Amino acid sequence: MRYIWINILFLLYSISLGGSDHRSNYTEPSPRFEKVHFELLNGLMLVPLKINDEIGTYILDSGSPSLILNATDIEGHETFISVNKKLKADATTVENVKFGPIAIDNVQAWRMDLGYVEDKIQRSIDGIIGADIIKQKDIMVDYKNREIIFSDDAIGPFKFECRGAKVIPLSFDIANENLPVIRLKVGDKMKRLAFDTGSGINVLHSKFQDDRPTIFSVSSDHLKIDQASFIQADLSDLTYDSKQQLDGIISAYSLNADHIYISYSRKTIYLFYEHELVSM
Repeated sequence: MRYIWINILFLLYSISLGGSDHRSNYTEPSPRFEKVHFELLNGLMLVPLKINDEIGTYILDSGSPSLILNATDIEGHETFISVNKKLKADATTVENVKFGPIAIDNVQAWRMDLGYVEDKIQRSIDGIIGADIIKQKDIMVDYKNREIIFSDDAIGPFKFECRGAKVIPLSFDIANENLPVIRLKVGDKMKRLAFDTGSGINVLHSKFQDDRPTIFSVSSDHLKIDQASFIQADLSDLTYDSKQQLDGIISAYSLNADHIYISYSRKTIYLFYEHELVSM
């Protein structure tokens, strides 16, 4: 039996973080920058994905290492393990996947019953897009216009020229195949946090689960968010590597950025702020 994990399982705890008045003044990308629209649902991004010429609705989740297909006829040869739930899964190969300009053949994926996720968000989904697909291109997430803009690594984040925006880079390490892990100070302690576009909440590791939100400040050398809501959950099975425990999960949406540029090749996340939620 093989144990792997995905952060989307935190949807069982998901609470709405509330809307943000994200404003956008970035320079319109040239036509060669392909983009797709997304629906924002409690901090989760629902996007179209084409699999074998069929377009479906998928959650974009940097916390999932692989593509996951929603299915009910599961034999359960493998087990996905997370904080509060174990899910049976079967390995499969997808002939062709297309997400914006990203086109990949013979993609390794997992079939899993995501009915509990659909019940939680009250929407039908066809699966989850994991980091194995996301990392093929740099992406800019524009929250106001609900768009994901694809960029080549050679172009980089500053081609978008967000006028007057403060740009805060956060370097990350890669854990568990494709998971971005950043270091932020939560309260007065430095934490190793998985950066997750597929979680609607922030989570801190604790042996004692507590679904009641606790407010902490979140900061780095150039970033300070005074109020960020965290729940506590046992993350003992979520390791940074073979020796280190992850301290928690930070939701991309909770960072309140107007745009987020994610570059796996640079191992850097760039936060673009055009409002006054950040003190430098």
